[in-house]
Amino acid sequence: DFERKKGEPGWITGLSNWSYTVGEDSCVEAVDVDGDHKGHIKGTGSLYQGLHIEAGEHTLFIDTDLTSGAGNIFVRDAISGAKLASLTVAKGNVLQNSVSFVVAEPGDLELGVELLVQGEILIDNAFVDEKE
Repeated sequence: DFERKKGEPGWITGLSNWSYTVGEDSCVEAVDVDGDHKGHIKGTGSLYQGLHIEAGEHTLFIDTDLTSGAGNIFVRDAISGAKLASLTVAKGNVLQNSVSFVVAEPGDLELGVELLVQGEILIDNAFVDEKE
């Protein structure tokens, strides 16, 4: 869902299709960690992707590595900003987080991670799964 293909075999990750907001003295970037690209927020801010999601039950999965600060993974309406789902991210080694949400009517959503308190987080392997 969140990765793009460059005409090469296999998938590569990057932040070219992602949007972000940052606080003062903060940054969002793609970093290389042991040969793997990860999204990185340092300071405060959010990193998210806008997707058109069909009606139904869905689950957002994101691997996180929160080293400091406080953050959430979230799903929000792209127009109103209303949150459909949110989960506090725990500090520690790489954790796969998931949050389930229901979409009553097809619409545009923003799905991602946010740092609410000065800190640092890495993200990887974000995808949405639809319950059948």
